[in-house]
Amino acid sequence: MVRRVIAAIGVTFSLLSGVANAQSAPGTLYAREWNYDWAYPNRFLFDKGILTQGGQLKLQSRFIWTGAGSIPYTSGEHAIVAFTQVLDPNAPKNHQAQSPNNQPLFGTGVGAFVSSGGLALELWHSNGHAIVWDKKSNYCAHWIPASDDPTPGQSDMCLASSYNMEQGFLTPFNYSSLNKGQEYWVRVTLTGVAGSYWTYLNADLVTHVNGTLQVVQQGGIGFDSRSFFTSTSTSMLQGTFGQAQTSSNISFYGFVGGF
Repeated sequence: MVRRVIAAIGVTFSLLSGVANAQSAPGTLYAREWNYDWAYPNRFLFDKGILTQGGQLKLQSRFIWTGAGSIPYTSGEHAIVAFTQVLDPNAPKNHQAQSPNNQPLFGTGVGAFVSSGGLALELWHSNGHAIVWDKKSNYCAHWIPASDDPTPGQSDMCLASSYNMEQGFLTPFNYSSLNKGQEYWVRVTLTGVAGSYWTYLNADLVTHVNGTLQVVQQGGIGFDSRSFFTSTSTSMLQGTFGQAQTSSNISFYGFVGGF
């Protein structure tokens, strides 16, 4: 069953690395009454054709929750870095002080987020439908909504806790919480396989410890890009920074490359 599920959605696992260039954009993700906000900086557009040529795309952001105190593990608050595509122009709109504002929520894409449970990997395969791997799900596939799960009540497509090219992995999160006012960096790399649609997602969670950057977690998965970049109207991917379920605003500073 697991093999059939993996084949159906085009998912396997790996970790890859790369090099960078630099574009940047600062901004704020706003805590809102319906719990979501996102930003699509104009300069962060990428042609997915780079991936089928064996190239790489790199995106990262520094996130800082405003205020003071810790973020409870049970809160569900998280901040996202992703490569996405919009499917429905009538989807809910964002609220951005900077341009562009009033942009529809993305429908498909891949990326990673930081929460009080650490680093998570996420694949969005249609509007409102996604697969997540994180501490909350014991690093096994968590389907959103739960009704999408082809094997409910079972732990499927679980990641290893250390580097594993075959199974894939997400290293453990050993912190007790996240803290408001602390810098957290989420770094995402996509690496294509030349001549195919197979693509590898690498994600890192980094923070400052005693004035130096420290890698907190790493992980990686592989996927068939046709399953998660499904727009028929454009070949472009939008660099995306977002928040969900936050109790306070989050400042972000996004970069193309830089690692």
